[in-house]
Amino acid sequence: MVMQMKKLTLSAVILLLTSGLLFAEARIEFVKTLHDFGKVEQRSIVKHVFEFRNTGTEPLVISKLEAG
Repeated sequence: MVMQMKKLTLSAVILLLTSGLLFAEARIEFVKTLHDFGKVEQRSIVKHVFEFRNTGTEPLVISKLEAG
């Protein structure tokens, strides 16, 4: 009986530890997802910086960006 409990406990611990590894991922979270420039004169150069952070558990890799 004690041996079965030890095996069950060990199995539960292994399951918990490996499930955390399976669901580890990078997750991007933006502070603000939209920006309105308002009225802009022709030929004006405008800029905006979108702030974000990685709220996941793995490194975040940004490999391609496209302007919308």
